[in-house]
Amino acid sequence: MITIEDFKPSETYLFLESSYKRDLLEVAIAKAGSQRKLGTILKLDKGCAYQTKISTWLRQNNLRLDLIHALHKYLRKKLIVEKIKGLKSETTGGLITNIKFPVRLSPELANILAKLYCDGSVTKRNKYTTIYYNTCPQLISEYKEKIGHCFGNLKFSESKGHVYAVRVPNIIGKVLYKKFRLGMNRIPSQIMLADKEIKAAYLRAVFDDEGNVNKIHGQIRLKMKFKTFLQDVKQLLEEFSIETSPLGKDFSGAGHLAWYFVISGQYNLRKFYKRIGISHPDKKKKLRKRLRSYKQNTYGYKARFVILDILRKGGSKSVEDLANIAGRDRRTIQHHLNNLIESKLVKFTKVKTKYSFKNCWASVK
Repeated sequence: MITIEDFKPSETYLFLESSYKRDLLEVAIAKAGSQRKLGTILKLDKGCAYQTKISTWLRQNNLRLDLIHALHKYLRKKLIVEKIKGLKSETTGGLITNIKFPVRLSPELANILAKLYCDGSVTKRNKYTTIYYNTCPQLISEYKEKIGHCFGNLKFSESKGHVYAVRVPNIIGKVLYKKFRLGMNRIPSQIMLADKEIKAAYLRAVFDDEGNVNKIHGQIRLKMKFKTFLQDVKQLLEEFSIETSPLGKDFSGAGHLAWYFVISGQYNLRKFYKRIGISHPDKKKKLRKRLRSYKQNTYGYKARFVILDILRKGGSKSVEDLANIAGRDRRTIQHHLNNLIESKLVKFTKVKTKYSFKNCWASVK
């Protein structure tokens, strides 16, 4: 959740409702006894013309946040955030209006955070210049829509070529960078602790930007520079019961060391499509084409865990029952059960039938 307290007071200017701002100043002047005395109380720069300074405040549309805090503290009042009509930074970036505080963590904000980390850029050394790059116009439009949803009305600075670039006021990038620690090369802790809708929105944006869907076998491959970030992605995918391959090493197009994993098999790909989803039109088309091509259930690596899921959710089952549910022959099912029993994840009991006995399998709780 982002509040007005997350913005640096000495660098942030607020546009307050005009009557609220005027009342605030006039009541403070009346309490102090004069504009000069109010200037002394507020500890303005020595030598400045207090009367001229405060008269200017009465006329202008905005006040600096540290001054607003000082006035409220002097009057023993609390800032009414509903009276904030807009804000801007001290130096760069345009006016942002209609922003509603607090800005809560939502699927839209999660999407923005992932986009800025992946194909976007917010760097401290560049005064938090905030730009999102992509070659896909749909993802650019989505980004602008999410920014507007979270932060109100603002002016975008755009350039269009082979790669689209959208810049937003630095004040947004700075608060996101600091609040969500975007420079740590980890998924923000707020996302890791959020509900599944927010986690899915974050993951969807990551795969939209950085994922690749193979047009032949349909595997989803995610390759990025930082191992720590991919480890967090794998952890979130596990919460959606989506299995991934172990992390492998590779090199980026620029020759730098990178890390990757893949998602394969109909079982995992269908869960990814249903529970996470994908917005990039070309990647979505490839994945849907692959899913339509399957003639029987395929589970990729770790297929034995499909059987384990069936036993955990549906209770004890015979080999024949498991074969019917999973769409596999009994020999394949028995092979996976043997692996599971070696790992002490399942057990069986002999159940008497009309003419003989059969094994009834269950998960070990």
